[in-house]
Amino acid sequence: MKRVFTKTVILGLLSVLAIPVCAQQWSSHHGPQKQASAPLAASDEPQVYLGYAKTTDYIYPYDGLSVDQNIRVGCAMVLTPDMLRPYAGGVVKGMMVGWDTYDSKGSYDCFVKKAFHGEKLAGKSTASTVAFGWNTIAFDQTYTIPDNPDSLLVGFYTDLKKDVIAIPTLYPHGQANSCYLWRNGENDQDGNEVWTDAKDVGTLPIILIVGDEEGKFASMVSLDGAVYDRIGIKDSVQTMYANVSNLGSAAVKKLAITTEAGDNSVTHEISLSKSIDPGVTRRVTLPIGYLASGKESVYVDAVNDKANALDASFDVNVLAVPREVANRYKFVPLVEYFESENSCMSPRYYEEILAPGLAGYKGRIIQISQHMDDQFATGEDDATKMSLDFCNGDSLSVELPCMALDRSYPGLLSSYINSTPVTPLFSVLYPDFAKMIYDAELKRPTFASVGGSAKIDNGQISVTVDGDIAKGVLAEGDPSLRLTAYLMERGVESNSQMFWSNDDKEAHEGVYTHACLIREVLSDDIYGDPVEEGDYSKTFTTELDPSWNADSLYVVAFVDRGLEYTNFNRQVINAAEIQPESTSGISSLTSETAKRDNAIYDLSGRRVAHPAKGIYVKHGKKYVVR
Repeated sequence: MKRVFTKTVILGLLSVLAIPVCAQQWSSHHGPQKQASAPLAASDEPQVYLGYAKTTDYIYPYDGLSVDQNIRVGCAMVLTPDMLRPYAGGVVKGMMVGWDTYDSKGSYDCFVKKAFHGEKLAGKSTASTVAFGWNTIAFDQTYTIPDNPDSLLVGFYTDLKKDVIAIPTLYPHGQANSCYLWRNGENDQDGNEVWTDAKDVGTLPIILIVGDEEGKFASMVSLDGAVYDRIGIKDSVQTMYANVSNLGSAAVKKLAITTEAGDNSVTHEISLSKSIDPGVTRRVTLPIGYLASGKESVYVDAVNDKANALDASFDVNVLAVPREVANRYKFVPLVEYFESENSCMSPRYYEEILAPGLAGYKGRIIQISQHMDDQFATGEDDATKMSLDFCNGDSLSVELPCMALDRSYPGLLSSYINSTPVTPLFSVLYPDFAKMIYDAELKRPTFASVGGSAKIDNGQISVTVDGDIAKGVLAEGDPSLRLTAYLMERGVESNSQMFWSNDDKEAHEGVYTHACLIREVLSDDIYGDPVEEGDYSKTFTTELDPSWNADSLYVVAFVDRGLEYTNFNRQVINAAEIQPESTSGISSLTSETAKRDNAIYDLSGRRVAHPAKGIYVKHGKKYVVR
């Protein structure tokens, strides 16, 4: 179930020639089926494929654009000088274009023009018939890309019929200033066509074909969408995942990958298990070196043993922990479960997916629940703000319920999840998959400890969190780590939880027991208080609410990289549970909830509807079920 927390859509006026698409003129549609990937143009000559669409993109039938009247329209993309310059000397030979309906064929007048109002440089003198899927159109008017090219407008004109879904839109949605739409009659006072930015409807199905008769463009790849562990052992080599796009004319079989940090660098040559054809983008496992904490550059040096003609690089931000430092500490992962009493999926996801996945990790992994928009939400709905922060403000990336693991994105997920952009929030892991992810996370190095003590006295709890942070691991200029402390309560009953069905509600007797709740954020900020390298100690004191069960209270404290870092870089460095001295499980339960007639609890404080064999608490006293 998708829940959107913000509904504000901001559309900016880009320019006179690039304005947002008017929803009343163009309609977007979504269909359930998909067609096979694009067929490549038949040619003995090596070719490259330029554009924002990929030759492997699917075209979904009846999943595209329609118009509200019979009208002539134009669809185009802009190729910038930076995109064209590496292909100087290449000859523009044709296009690949998409058509979106089985019911009829279309007719495309294809063109390559210099900007929006420039002369026609390449294309076909007569219209080409197109059918559902991808179509390859050879030009009879070709064009050689110069050394210093101008921007090119590449696209087609076609006559659309009212309400016929004919122009496909591809996923993900387009970027600004890349694809454009035009309708007959949309012209300025000088008669020039006014094209509107199509970024809000999707990437248009247009690919420019450039011939490479001399093989000059054989070794050209780019990298993006990298996912990697933000922390690793210094001088080790680990795995990252990245999208490798073959923008050259030859299949990619080998890559040389270099990691560089200051004056240090390391290069690894890899052979791909499956080659990447021209025009194809594939997610690939690549090596990354942890040379030093801070910013590193990762780039492709060579393709098939030849220098990469493109600048295929990106920066990473890592923590490189010396092995002798990592050996001094034991890492405890932190699982955050984002839920709401207003979501009927929360109980099912917890009981059937999250809890079974965590069952074998008691004492080794800490769990907390972040509540959104309900009676248990902390502050001014902290969890909602946090979830949007984790997703860089993109409310469409927030699902409910969902989870975070150490406020980062485990690299192992990348091989299974291909959506973009990835965020620290992801769907709740199924138990078998969770085991693989949790086992990998438990091996992650750290360079800080977290511990402390807590005492309940006279309606107050006093908590001291202490530990140490190894010096010299953080990069020079890095902000301080942050310490967050939550006062938690186990086994809290509620009769306001929504359930999936009446049967579910009846099975729970109308009462849901939350495994744990954040009762109070003890630190000053939801992203914690700064703590410096070396030994640290922080003391927090707060009054206890009379409705809380003092015997079920405990503290979760963790050190992470805090608000100064964005998205994944806030990862948790270490965590701990702290039990108050005056409590010991449920042996001295005295709350009114515990004394309620017929309420049965296990020794962890969770309400049990149908107790199996074991020791339980009823009316505040222990008893045994045999």
